[in-house]
Amino acid sequence: MLSGAGDLLGAFLGGRKSSNPLGKAASRRAATQEAQARVDAAADRLTDRNEDLADLEEDLSAELTEIRDRYSDMAESFEPMEIGLEKTDIRIVDLKMVWIPVS
Repeated sequence: MLSGAGDLLGAFLGGRKSSNPLGKAASRRAATQEAQARVDAAADRLTDRNEDLADLEEDLSAELTEIRDRYSDMAESFEPMEIGLEKTDIRIVDLKMVWIPVS
């Protein structure tokens, strides 16, 4: 801001003739406006993404609650049953040899 004011004061008081201080001030102002526009756009994107994240968290929470409720109801309806092991309960379907190297 001070350099821009210095450029304007130099232009009015007859500073260097080879450079255009008004042009410098205008280009600095344009650069500042572009930077501010980029900052504003980034802030808008951040706000949008935070809203999307909040929506996803709400959806996830609702789905997890639904899953928990569904399976807790199932878990309450189970009754333990004892299964006896007898020789006829075991059946070998496939026999395979597996080699596991050990270092």
